[in-house]
Amino acid sequence: MNLKHLENVPDNRRAVAPYNFVELPEKIVPAEPIPTHNCYHDNRHTGKIKCTLTTSSPLYIRCGMSSTDFAKFDGKLDEDLTDEEKNQKRKTFAPFFENPANQYPTIPGSSLRGMLRTLVEIISYSKIDKVADKQLIYRAFADTTSLGEFYRDRLLQQEGERQYSFLMQAGYLIKTQQGSGWAIQPAKNLVEGASFAKIDISQIKNLVKSRWYDIKHASKVNIHVELMTWHPHKGGFIELYYAKAIPPSGSNSRCQGVLVETGGMPGKKKMECVIGLPDDQATLISIPDNPDSMIQDYQEQLTKEQKKLLGKDGVLKHMHPVFYLIEEGKLVFFGHTMMFRLPYKESIKKFIPEPNYKFLPDYPYNAPTLDITEAIFGFVRDTKQKENQTQAGRVFISDAKCQSSSAGDIWLKGDITNSITPKILASPNPTTFQHYLVQNSAVESELKHYENQPNNETVIRGHKLYWHKGSVEQSQIEESSSNKIEEKRSQYTDIKPIKKDVSFEFTIGFENLSEVELGAFLWVLDIAADKNYRLSLGMGKPLGMGAIQIISELSLSIRHHRYIHLFQECGWETGDNFKVDTNEIKKNCLQKFEDYVLKHTEAQSKYLKDVPRIKSLLTMLCWTGVVENSSRYMEIERKQQPCIGNLGKNGKANEYKTRPVLPTPSQVMKDAQKKKYPGSPQSSAGGNSAAWQRPK
Repeated sequence: MNLKHLENVPDNRRAVAPYNFVELPEKIVPAEPIPTHNCYHDNRHTGKIKCTLTTSSPLYIRCGMSSTDFAKFDGKLDEDLTDEEKNQKRKTFAPFFENPANQYPTIPGSSLRGMLRTLVEIISYSKIDKVADKQLIYRAFADTTSLGEFYRDRLLQQEGERQYSFLMQAGYLIKTQQGSGWAIQPAKNLVEGASFAKIDISQIKNLVKSRWYDIKHASKVNIHVELMTWHPHKGGFIELYYAKAIPPSGSNSRCQGVLVETGGMPGKKKMECVIGLPDDQATLISIPDNPDSMIQDYQEQLTKEQKKLLGKDGVLKHMHPVFYLIEEGKLVFFGHTMMFRLPYKESIKKFIPEPNYKFLPDYPYNAPTLDITEAIFGFVRDTKQKENQTQAGRVFISDAKCQSSSAGDIWLKGDITNSITPKILASPNPTTFQHYLVQNSAVESELKHYENQPNNETVIRGHKLYWHKGSVEQSQIEESSSNKIEEKRSQYTDIKPIKKDVSFEFTIGFENLSEVELGAFLWVLDIAADKNYRLSLGMGKPLGMGAIQIISELSLSIRHHRYIHLFQECGWETGDNFKVDTNEIKKNCLQKFEDYVLKHTEAQSKYLKDVPRIKSLLTMLCWTGVVENSSRYMEIERKQQPCIGNLGKNGKANEYKTRPVLPTPSQVMKDAQKKKYPGSPQSSAGGNSAAWQRPK
């Protein structure tokens, strides 16, 4: 049985977020035998589903730049552009157009395919497709949770009953011709047992500096060093050496080192570091390259502030001072500050590529058995397989064409020439483990993180979906403060969304689908047509954008009629809808799909919608959504009530500080309904009084 998330998170430990998760399935439902692609099979269905998509909230799908726009920037990367060029580049993106001349937007079929694939994946109990594509890095020196304890224990070693010393060491990057092209030259000790020392900011102005190669913020200095106890740890103290400018009178601990000034928040940084000079007698420590490039991992984890301070390549400069950690004789990682970020031991960088799966249940993710989603949509494996390397899909989704009679009636802000600047939309942050991993306790010291034993102690929460917020208006999406935009311009983007109540048409073509496979598609489309639910598409989901409804019409093709007759009435014989009761076939396919899934999952329910996991999905798709304060992002500096935690003396609350836990969708919905309708009875399905029912 899968590990289960805490059912009821206490009020004082409850997080909020615009997203939540549908848990992973207990079992993977296998696909039926896949038919050959060289003929149409009589016992399978071929045809198309005509769909009308209507926006229920503003919709925006970003497309790539045109070749003309791309040429304006000479193919430069973002970090190579000037601020003016960056601002101009943001404004060149617009919805994908079929024809720029008539200014009617088109929704790419690839976007529709991705949305439908995710939902089919959930309801058919298929393997989760993609989870993470980069190494997760963390720093938790002051963290009060279990992760903080783990981080400190990784960087410290006990020297005596109450004394600890640092395990990380200092050195210099050396450009080589082998491996990744980089190695670390260890630094000499400033004093016995210490290759680096802290120095107070106030002391730096008294130092005599000389240039250290061409490294910005690094200077060669003369200092003297003395021992001090610096930081309490587990009832003891961490030993650290303290550097000072050489006093007028003599000193027994005169030495030379390299001062590293790493910046920080103005007025808050109190200490910098001095590192011993390179030790030419020490053996170089090679930085590994393949199969997982540590250099690439380092570059990916650089923040915008670090790139601004150090340059786009960070410390990747010859003779740049660095700190590093060795574990079991191997280099773990390196960084430009003493308390640098570390990769989690149980990396999820390659979560899905075979054969090493981390933080996923123990069912056979790397087994050759195909699931229903793979059978319908097809796949190409990321790594070489002995079998099932590729599989062609049997569904074909067209672009969605706008059906509006006037181009001027579809844009949120009047016409295509006007853009809006939405509130900041950041990338997902899976390092927020108290949200993304299953937690069996909300107590800070008992939280599970990526250093816990995968699969046995915790797994990922599941499929991530966003709450709907109802029919949101432009004012709820747009950033109202021009000062905020200018202050953090690099974090904002300009978009040209379509308003609500705009219709598009597209078709889903399919070949040789079984009753079960076609039933999976029809199940999703029935949800999409229900007035109580909406699907999500495009950008801005955390702001309530992208809510859509789809009305569909099934049309089947009887292939042998197409080839034994030339004409049908006044046109060519196509084999479409030849004396076929599509309503009866639809009902039968839906029943076959539900029966197939319920049988293989051994679920104790008569209908799929009654299974707790599917109830979570319906809750997330519920059109009424939840109240704003239950579906907002938490803030590092929240200035208003309600807030998580207490407002500090500065009138702000860091809502992430104690790592509150994200509840299940059902708990969020129940709590939201209590706030919205105090004393009212709770709904039995999807948090909505009108439960979805499969068509009779």
